[in-house]
Amino acid sequence: DKKNIKFIDLANEDFLPQKIQFWTNIKKIQQKFKELVDKEKPDVILFNDFPATLWSQKFQTIPNLCYTHDIHMLYTDTYINNLSTITRWLWRVLRIFVRKQDKRKWKTFDQIICNSQYMANYIMKTYKTKTDVIYVGTDTNVFQPPQDAIKQKVILTMGDLKVRRADFLLKACKKLAQKRTIQNVVIPANRGNVYSSEGNLLATSVPKYDIRFDAITPTTKR
Repeated sequence: DKKNIKFIDLANEDFLPQKIQFWTNIKKIQQKFKELVDKEKPDVILFNDFPATLWSQKFQTIPNLCYTHDIHMLYTDTYINNLSTITRWLWRVLRIFVRKQDKRKWKTFDQIICNSQYMANYIMKTYKTKTDVIYVGTDTNVFQPPQDAIKQKVILTMGDLKVRRADFLLKACKKLAQKRTIQNVVIPANRGNVYSSEGNLLATSVPKYDIRFDAITPTTKR
C-alpha cells in the first residue's frame, strides 16, 4: 500500500562518501538513524550496500538484515574512475581505514542475503562470513521469451553511465566489432616440394591462401 510507504532523508547529496562532510558527520547520521528506529519501531531493518552499512547497529528486539548487491566500492576502482585525480587518490587511502570500520559493522547483522552465489563467495572471501543466496525473482507471466525467438549470444548490462561507467561496455563493444568484423588468417602450405633420391630439395612451390571470416554473418548461412 503506497499510503504506508514513508521516505525519510538522513542526509543529502552533499553527504556522499567521496566528500569530507560525510565523514565529519557520520556519528550524527548514526545517531539520527538510531532515533528514527526507536521512534518508528519497524518489524525489521534492511540494509543494502556501503555506505549505508556504516549506520548498522545492534537492536535487541529488531532483526537487522543486510541484502547486498555488491561490495566493489570499497574493494575495487569500479566506481571511482570518474572522480577527479585528487579525490580518487584520497579515497584510495581513506578506504583502507574505512574497510576496518565496515567489517566491524557487518558483525551487527543478524542475517546477510545476496542475490548470487558469486557474491556469496566474494563476501566469504572478504568478510569471512556466510550468506544466504536468494535469487532475484521474475514474473514469468510478464517477462517471457517470444515463441519465435532465435537463440543468439547477447550481452546484457544494467547500470547508469556516470557511476557504474556502463559507457566502458559500449566503447568495448565498438572496438570488438571493429576488430572482429573481418579476421585475416594465413595458412602456410606444406605441399609441393620435390626431392631427389638422396633426399635433397630440388624445387618447392608455396601457395598462399588468404582466408577471411566474417564474424557478423549469421551461422545459418554457409
